[in-house]
Amino acid sequence: MPRNTRRSAKTYRPVLAIALLATMAIATSLSTTVFAQSSRESRRQFVDELLQTLIDSRQDERDERQPPNVDRPNRATTSRSNRTSATPATASRNTSRVSSSSKLRDIHDNVQSMSQDLSALVAQLDSDSDRTPGLRALLSDALSASAATTLLRRQCENARSTAEISNDYEQVDREWRLLAFRLLETRDLSSRARSYVDRINGTNNRLGQLMGMQPQFDRSQLSREVNTLTGALRNLLDDIDTDVDDQNLRYSLINEGQRVYAQGRAMNRRLFENGSYADVKADYEEFRRRWNPFANQVRDLNYPYVARQLRRVHNADRNVQELLWVSGEMNRSELTYIAQSLRSDTNELMESISLKQLAQIDGNRDRLIEYAATFSTTCSDFAELVRNGDEKDTLTDVYYYLADDWKRFGNSIRGIDTRTARQKHREIARSVVELRDILGIRPNFDFRKGTESAAQLENLATYYDRNLQQMLSQGGRYSSDFRQRATRASSDFLKTSQSLHANLSRGQNVRVLREQSNQLSKEWETLMSLASRIPDDRNRTLNTLRRRMTPLLVDLQTTLTR
Repeated sequence: MPRNTRRSAKTYRPVLAIALLATMAIATSLSTTVFAQSSRESRRQFVDELLQTLIDSRQDERDERQPPNVDRPNRATTSRSNRTSATPATASRNTSRVSSSSKLRDIHDNVQSMSQDLSALVAQLDSDSDRTPGLRALLSDALSASAATTLLRRQCENARSTAEISNDYEQVDREWRLLAFRLLETRDLSSRARSYVDRINGTNNRLGQLMGMQPQFDRSQLSREVNTLTGALRNLLDDIDTDVDDQNLRYSLINEGQRVYAQGRAMNRRLFENGSYADVKADYEEFRRRWNPFANQVRDLNYPYVARQLRRVHNADRNVQELLWVSGEMNRSELTYIAQSLRSDTNELMESISLKQLAQIDGNRDRLIEYAATFSTTCSDFAELVRNGDEKDTLTDVYYYLADDWKRFGNSIRGIDTRTARQKHREIARSVVELRDILGIRPNFDFRKGTESAAQLENLATYYDRNLQQMLSQGGRYSSDFRQRATRASSDFLKTSQSLHANLSRGQNVRVLREQSNQLSKEWETLMSLASRIPDDRNRTLNTLRRRMTPLLVDLQTTLTR
């Protein structure tokens, strides 16, 4: 079928490739069965170890926060004569205790059921992650929720009132609701995984009723995202004021934009005042009602700086949607605009390349021209499908082809080292990621998120190394051999974390990142083994840093390790 005609999703399906893969699978299935089983068992053990690491880290943190146990007087068993002569008030208190005990048993039973289902869900997600895009990126969140629920179950075993477990349950509810939303938004989630999510949702709703709690959401993270949103809006209004020459249009846009900005600020005030989820969500829905028509007006201006700020607002808005568990409709105007921008950026890039530069690139220059034409055509096809109202599933199918076309084209122009080529390469790469985000496609490994985690890890590793050296320098407490080994282990871990962060920033090959992640894990084990020999009363700062680093290490390990 000619590339310049409209293609449906079915047109893109690589039927021949599927047939070849099926033939290869049949030919090699007998020789790989044993290896696959061994690989699955190894992976399962790896995931279990990560879960235990999170549980231990959270338990240590909880133990440090909890005040020392106070000896409670033993409850003497009341004699039969005392029970029969009890006053009405005493009888009422006894009835209240029975009722409270019954509620705690119900809570314990539901938490135990939730913990078991979460453990099964983690195993199912890990099993499905190789064939369902995006699940591997959610595995660390599932491990975190499972660890929190395991600790809550332990707390329930000794709790004498709901007040003793309320904080722990709030964390479980907060983590689970966000994870459940993300999972149910994942395309092609298996029926078994979906059934676990539904069961856990039901159990968690019963727990909320027993605990007398409203749904919990990540208020602090949401507040940060709303701050980012309003900050980008403020910058957008400044750019409109600078770039728009038409005075009447400028006044109209700024006037309407200020109303949108004010609504964003109102949402942040609601968060600051500990408003309920329902009230915060209502504020956000009002923000969206004002923002969408305003964004369409601004997009039509087609000014580069204004368009850049507009995208930043959209990115923050999508993050707010997710944290409020709002399934936002696709913004077709935004999709069309980005797809058209991709095509125009590609054309500008190719026009900037001279014949001399084409002759100097590695490989076939005709292939570069072919890749550019293919990518540009796919962008046009995608924009046409959006305008024609095709379903999200169809657009998602075509997006995968667009992303593949960009990968080929982007790799082919890396050898052209000009300012325009570098700039357009970055702009096109960002636009392709934005299309993915708007469609709700979650990658197995998100370089942006991974880079942020690695940057935080490097920062904490720097503080850890500095504090460890300061502690070891206190004369007479540690042997020379121990100081050397611990210093070397901390230095090795810091250097590897720095290298991993740098390679993630450069978009290094995943295989290289995986090797470094494995090396980092081994160095961490060595460092922790040595640090365990430092008494806890001298190790408080290091323990705090360790607990902050553990989730970051787990996140990188789950996404980078197969």
